[in-house]
Amino acid sequence: MDYDVAYNVGLYYLNDIPENKQSILLEALQKADEDRFSSVMRVKMKKTNQVTLLSVLFGVFAVDRFYLADILIGIIKLLITLAIPITLIFLWTGLIFVPIVLVGLFLYLDGAAVLLFWAIDIFLCRKRTKEKNLKELLKSLS
Repeated sequence: MDYDVAYNVGLYYLNDIPENKQSILLEALQKADEDRFSSVMRVKMKKTNQVTLLSVLFGVFAVDRFYLADILIGIIKLLITLAIPITLIFLWTGLIFVPIVLVGLFLYLDGAAVLLFWAIDIFLCRKRTKEKNLKELLKSLS
């Protein structure tokens, strides 16, 4: 592909791929044939701002991970979140007979884990989105 065309296409996708791997995309675009140009432009990109918004608003329920197709991490994140209401339901119905101090400690630790996982995952999902976008672009070029 012509250098100017490759550079312009690379600029178009610059914000949606990792900063430290932008040169990889530009090199791949320069080596690509002209007929690959249309396949690159048809790649469905996940927008990092959209994923960040999903993470902030619904990240506790793992919507961001399911959107990125990280199913296993999404299920783990959702189970950690659902441990709190499940524990409270078991307590309310009397199905568990554990000292209330232990239950309180569990709920405190699980709540802290949920909030910590949510806060860290906001940034991890943003990074993961950019990596997946680069992978999709490189796949379309090969």
